Amino acid sequence: MITSTIEAYPKECLGTLFGRRTQQAFTVEYAFPYQTAKRTTFRVEVDDKAEKCIHSTLQNLTSLRHIGNYHSHILGGTKLTSIDKREENLSLDEISVVIAISKKKRKAHWRNHRKRVSGALGNFGFDIVAYTCYSSKRQIRKFRKIDIMWHSSPSDHKDPDNT
Repeated sequence: MITSTIEAYPKECLGTLFGRRTQQAFTVEYAFPYQTAKRTTFRVEVDDKAEKCIHSTLQNLTSLRHIGNYHSHILGGTKLTSIDKREENLSLDEISVVIAISKKKRKAHWRNHRKRVSGALGNFGFDIVAYTCYSSKRQIRKFRKIDIMWHSSPSDHKDPDNT
């Protein structure tokens, strides 16, 4: 997710997440970027046909299932926009991971916060938040932030710019 966010910068990136879902948690095992997505600074779109083809192929290659999507926000902020909420093709009980990327102003170590992971890598700073899609009595599709834990912190890998 981080590398596709950096690669697409200064445009947004979009990818799909495969993993496992239990009653307590989502476990992301693989994140695959959509390489042919149409990107701008404020929006990213993937062709529905390409998305279905990728999901079908990945589900035939692994026992893991599609558990959501990820995308980046270029100008900071991890809040889902009204466009994100309208265009996310999430089913109920899937996740949307938002990665805010910005030019790094200072050195920052990676930290797991309760509902956010933040840190820096190279010349960029990151804030990462996950949302789940659910229904309520008044609304069919609602989004709420969920706890997030980054098990393989990028700081586990030496970054010459952060020494």
